[in-house]
Amino acid sequence: LTGRESISRRRKRAMNEELVYCPFCGDEEPRVTMATQYDRQGNPIKGTDTFAVVCSYCGATGAWRASEEAAIQQWNRRVKHW
Repeated sequence: LTGRESISRRRKRAMNEELVYCPFCGDEEPRVTMATQYDRQGNPIKGTDTFAVVCSYCGATGAWRASEEAAIQQWNRRVKHW
């Protein structure tokens, strides 16, 4: 592993620890995923990365956001049933 890869993996692991369980199936290991838009030549378009939390078990997907942190905040938001 390069230094950059190990830092990235540690960051993702730390972010996964902050994620709450899936509200649909209860799985406790959702993950952050990233999507990038590409131009017609197949080159990534700068500034188009978006992030969402996806349940590893049932595939439920949170809202797509401009940052990992915003995607996690959206995923962790829950309606409280009294």
